[in-house]
Amino acid sequence: MNATHIILLPAIISLLNVSSFGAETIAVDPDELHQTIYGFGAGMKRQEAALHDLAEPARTEVLNLMFRDVDTRILRHFLRHDQEETNDNLDPYDLNLSALEFEKWYYEDQFWVLEQAQTIAGDKIDTFYASCNTAPPWMKTNTNEVGGTLETAYYTEFAEFLWGYLYYFQTVKGFPVRALSIFNEPSFEVTHESMNPTAAECADILAAVRPYLDDRFAETPQLIKPLILAPDCLRPTKTVAYLNTILANPAASNAIDVIGSHYYGNDGIEDWNEINGLADGKPVWQTEWSQLSGASDDIDDGLNLARKMHDVLDSGSEAYVAFQWVKKSDDATSGNGLIRIGTDLASYVVPKRYHVFKQFANTIPRGAILIGTTASTPNLAVTSYLSPGGSNVIIQVINDSGTGFPDLEFSCPGMLDGDVRRIRTGANNDAKEIASVTGLADSFTDTVYANTFTTYIVAMDVPPPPVVALVVDFHSAAQVLVESSWDGADRVLDTAIPYYSSANTNYTYTGPDIYNSFDDHPAALLYLRNARGTSIRMNAVDTQSGGADALALFKTASVSFETGADILNATAGYSQQARLATAEIRFVVEDAGSYYISDASTNLPDTYTIHALTANWYAYDPTTLVGMADFAGTAAAPTFQDIGFVGFQWLVRGDINQSGGAEFGVSDFTVTAMAEPAASGFDAFVSTYGLANGPLGDADSDGLLDYGEYVFGGIPTNASDRGTQPVFDAAAGNYVFSLIGDSSVVAYVLTNQDLVNGSWGTNATVSVTATNGALGAYTNNVGTTWTNLFMKLKLKTP
Repeated sequence: MNATHIILLPAIISLLNVSSFGAETIAVDPDELHQTIYGFGAGMKRQEAALHDLAEPARTEVLNLMFRDVDTRILRHFLRHDQEETNDNLDPYDLNLSALEFEKWYYEDQFWVLEQAQTIAGDKIDTFYASCNTAPPWMKTNTNEVGGTLETAYYTEFAEFLWGYLYYFQTVKGFPVRALSIFNEPSFEVTHESMNPTAAECADILAAVRPYLDDRFAETPQLIKPLILAPDCLRPTKTVAYLNTILANPAASNAIDVIGSHYYGNDGIEDWNEINGLADGKPVWQTEWSQLSGASDDIDDGLNLARKMHDVLDSGSEAYVAFQWVKKSDDATSGNGLIRIGTDLASYVVPKRYHVFKQFANTIPRGAILIGTTASTPNLAVTSYLSPGGSNVIIQVINDSGTGFPDLEFSCPGMLDGDVRRIRTGANNDAKEIASVTGLADSFTDTVYANTFTTYIVAMDVPPPPVVALVVDFHSAAQVLVESSWDGADRVLDTAIPYYSSANTNYTYTGPDIYNSFDDHPAALLYLRNARGTSIRMNAVDTQSGGADALALFKTASVSFETGADILNATAGYSQQARLATAEIRFVVEDAGSYYISDASTNLPDTYTIHALTANWYAYDPTTLVGMADFAGTAAAPTFQDIGFVGFQWLVRGDINQSGGAEFGVSDFTVTAMAEPAASGFDAFVSTYGLANGPLGDADSDGLLDYGEYVFGGIPTNASDRGTQPVFDAAAGNYVFSLIGDSSVVAYVLTNQDLVNGSWGTNATVSVTATNGALGAYTNNVGTTWTNLFMKLKLKTP
């Protein structure tokens, strides 16, 4: 053998790419989950006429830029004060809709914009967001549209004023308002329509408005109740000051669904962190920002917006709403709009900030989750997101430092080998997809140029779980039943499993007495029969009772709802159907500890089927609410990723039309969902040894990471057992190693002749095909002709 020096490096130096000397890195952790993203949006306050009056073809082009080309979910619009210039009447509990004035030119322009959004964007825009600057002057302390605050005596009238807007928009114009802000920069004194309540006054107004609106929507359950946002102060520090007072008032705190704030002033990410710290589980939205002066059309201005969006999302907030979609101006320093419409109303300019906004909105879908990301340099602003379903990781890299970063190394455990998509906005690119780079062994390298915003879309190795249909066997399922009544008394959720005994063809219930004979309806019996499943039986004596209802919930294995695997189906059974006045079914699901109930079926259904992900759901408390005859809950959007119970609520109401009784019940109940696969491979290894830190952990501190222990057959809780380590056969030039029989394992034999000036090359790639869980031997010949040679084995992490 020649004078060759073979140096065998440890088998696992790192489960991530070994960085070149001096290179910067970005590390993504898909297992570190933060908030779920609601979406992006922009406003159309006071700019509707400019868009409406824009000459063709510019108008259609701009509308397409807004609503076709950008995936926004929120459209903010102006709730003006002068729809009720005088009191509609003297009774705030009796809305005189005919006295309100919505036939003003600016409302007609607003309706036109909303119609265009619906027509062009379709289902993408689903949150019309009304923003109120001030109450009508006659309700205020200074009787002026500018400044002042709300008279205490008119708190309820103000609530009716808001209700009139919500009611008109949905019932007359067909636009349900799904988000409502009743303040706009309350601490900031301006010369336009405004109102300046103190934090304590805001708390009192919220405490008065919310129950009023709740009552109105309870009376009209067919209408959609909006999320209430507050306090929408000028800047995060002002929002924090107001929140400290508002959240200390329980009624005011309970009135807020979403905490909103604008982003003006010199506030930064630390102030958004403080807002999210105060939120105590409430979602946080950024609801307005633009560069009001000193803007430009160039990339510096675009990157300024990118930094703002980064701050908002990285701090834990769920939505970003730009101030204006468009602004009529010929002044490039006016940054109010994402698009600038010329004062000639025939031309428009698309600044870089539009493309930055588009790149964020189009690459981070609703339902994406912010995940852990660490950059080795503070000169880059980086956030990452896990797409719904986990098939992609989206990495957003903002480089506004003026310095490029060659060979920036990205690590992302669980990524697939292959193309990593790149989308860039810079001086020469407008949210443009450019050539992809190649990822290998959970990492990839790219040059990030100065003054650019780049998005990387990384495909993840996420095999879909199997679709399963759960056909519930009423006679053996772990069933939970809830007693119910029309007057709200004695509704108790009992999670004990009831017991049924067989007698001929009937199953007799022998559980707690509360189920055997309903307190308020002694003749309404819940029981099981082979032919008709669970039933409510009503006898002739029930003609005065007005109805009965009950809830059945069934424990599930670990399942989730995904598109196409989200079907709930119930088949109804009847005895003397013609005797029943009303009979309905609703579905109930418990997800992550919270209960939700669906819309009702049609009357007297034979079957009732819904797709859970597109159905309407409402927050529901089965311990206090069972009878759903006129249910008006708070609209909810559950993700259904942690389902514990599924079931149905069924009811009959009204008198039995004839003597002799009638039965109505559910005879079959089926749920189609995604089942979580049983733990196998490294997941089973983690479970066996109780590992807590994933593949990069080192439970026994022996220098071999836990995934290495798994691959080499070691024991991660015993420092003296590191499994079968690689060896080198100097005579034959063979590198010999063992790998676990797991087809997800991929190993790379890397060699390098010079650790200082050389680079690591892949001498061999080994993809395990065995699935038997046993160690298999592998050999790679590296030869013996080198003067110096370094070797290591690199593993792709799961």
